[in-house]
Amino acid sequence: MEMVATARTGAGALTSEKVDHLLTRPMRADLDRVLVHDPEIGATRLAWLTTPAVEATPTSIKLAIDKLMYLRALDAHLLDLSMLPRERRRFLATLGGARRCRY
Repeated sequence: MEMVATARTGAGALTSEKVDHLLTRPMRADLDRVLVHDPEIGATRLAWLTTPAVEATPTSIKLAIDKLMYLRALDAHLLDLSMLPRERRRFLATLGGARRCRY
């Protein structure tokens, strides 16, 4: 257990080192807001973004476009995280739902 904790701490430090230059103050604020409950949609933006469509209807298509537009407004499409190993990116993607994290 201690070895896993040590490895995760080291991975977190390395991740911070590699992506820190990408995260401007406005970008960090936008990403923090993704984790905050939004009364307009009745959930966090993260929950909204990760809820998949269950049917192919015009409403579902519009919702998918709304999600894409939201992410584009955050400039999320400009974040190049390819320098991180795939498994690290996958692990980080799971953190938002479990707890608030910086990276």
